[in-house]
Amino acid sequence: MYSKSKKERTKKIIIILLIVFVVCIVAFIFSNSLKGSRDTVSQSKIVASKIQKVVDSDKKISRDIFHGVIRKIAHIAEFSLLGIGLGSTFYAAYLFWGKKYISLPILLGLSVAVCDEFIQSFGSRKSLVSDVLIDFGGILFGFLIILSMSFLINKIRKKRQQ
Repeated sequence: MYSKSKKERTKKIIIILLIVFVVCIVAFIFSNSLKGSRDTVSQSKIVASKIQKVVDSDKKISRDIFHGVIRKIAHIAEFSLLGIGLGSTFYAAYLFWGKKYISLPILLGLSVAVCDEFIQSFGSRKSLVSDVLIDFGGILFGFLIILSMSFLINKIRKKRQQ
């Protein structure tokens, strides 16, 4: 069995790794925001055309519409990952130290979404409120995944204890 100090050290390492994971996601998000519109559009068009070849090989959907949808899905995906990272970090803090911070990861995620759009307002890209809402939807989706998983884990633990 672990000694108390070794358990505490393990808890701290887990929290630190989760924080590093979150910081890496935020850095990735912000690095994409710092790119010019030409770079991001050409990058996403390459990805969209490859996906369209698989999903819509007979090209019933126009290339521009498909490209726009893929860009929005990418936003949702990266912010869902951030929601998962933030939710995991705060869930670990709850498990280790009993501190409940349900609103804090959501507010931090929203702050990242707002900062992301703010960064874009300085370059050749557009800053849109609708993008903040899409990003925030991704945050909520990722956070709900963690919340659902934690609910299921707690339910399983309670059943095992009975």
